[in-house]
Amino acid sequence: MSKFHWLEKLELGDLQVLTACVAELLPSGRPEPLLGLTTHALTPIGVTAGSRRYQVQFRNVGAYKVVPEPCNEVSTSASRLEPFLLRETTSSYLEQMEGAMHLANIPNVDGVMHYVVYAENHVVHVLTSSDPTILAMAGNGS
Repeated sequence: MSKFHWLEKLELGDLQVLTACVAELLPSGRPEPLLGLTTHALTPIGVTAGSRRYQVQFRNVGAYKVVPEPCNEVSTSASRLEPFLLRETTSSYLEQMEGAMHLANIPNVDGVMHYVVYAENHVVHVLTSSDPTILAMAGNGS
C-alpha cells in the first residue's frame, strides 16, 4: 500500500456518519530531471486507475475539523493504524471540544477518541466515541 493518499471526498451523512474517501497516490507520469541533475529524477504521483480507494466511516462524531496538510497538527506520539489513519493518544483538540460535546449529548463522551485521516491535500481530525470502519472500495487497484 502506498504511503501517500489523497482525500477525494468528505461527507457528513444521515445519522451523523462522517465518511472520508481516500485514494492512494501512485506514480502517474514520466520522471522529470531534478533541477538539471541527470542522475536524480522525480516521478510525479497522482490518483490513477490503479489506485486503491478506501472509505473511512465514523459514527457518533462529536466534532471534526479539516486543515490543509501543511498545518497538519499531528503529534509525534500518534499511533498509525493505516497509512492514512492515525489515533492521537493526547489531544489538545479533544480537550478544547470536550465541554461542547457534553452539551450536545454525544454518546459516551468520556470514551471519545481523536482520529486523524491524513492525506496529502487535507488532514481531517475526528472526535468520536466509536472506532472507525474502513471499507475497501469496489474495483480497487484495477
